[in-house]
Order: sequence, then C-alpha cells, then structure tokens
Amino acid sequence: MTESVHGLEPVNTVFGPFLRYPGEGLAREAREAIESGTWCDAHGRIEPGPHYLACLECGHGFPTPEALVADHAVRIAWLNAELRPDGQIVAETDPEKITVCPHCAHDL
Repeated sequence: MTESVHGLEPVNTVFGPFLRYPGEGLAREAREAIESGTWCDAHGRIEPGPHYLACLECGHGFPTPEALVADHAVRIAWLNAELRPDGQIVAETDPEKITVCPHCAHDL
C-alpha cells in the first residue's frame, strides 16, 4: 500500500501497512466517515450503510446477514487451510451465532 486512500496516508508497521487516523490536513470526507462510524479499518475505505451489523472495533459493515455468513465462511476456510489442515473447524451458517468479526476477530 503506497498511495493514500480518502486522504489517509499509509503507515508501514511490523504488522503490515495501515492507514493513519485523521489529523490536520486530511480529507474532510475521511474524517467525517470515521466520526460517523462508516469507516472500515479492515479495508481502509468508507462503507456507507445501511448495515445488518457493524463491528465496533474495525468498523466493517455487513450489509446483510448473508454477507456476514459469507465473510465468516471465508475466514473459517482460511483458518482450516492455514492452521488446521485436518479441517476440524466448521463454518457457522446462522448469522445470529457468529460472535466474532471475520475481519478483526473482535467480539460482535
């Protein structure tokens, strides 16, 4: 990540590239998005609503229950491939039973 996104400059850390939080000289649009809760730290972009559910930690908004289930399934598939080659983790199909954000692992 080398270019700015909505006026936020990338910062390289030991965890990878992240976007700076808003400060002086950053785009008004990005500041307003963060203040209004429509900024997604996980993707570094504005995610306007309406949302079925939004993570209070990273700000990712899931527009529908199906989107939450789909993102959860992708994360579980990655976990099974990377950490559990025997595939013992089963993806949840009921959005009401998904209690962790698939993007940042924060409680939903």
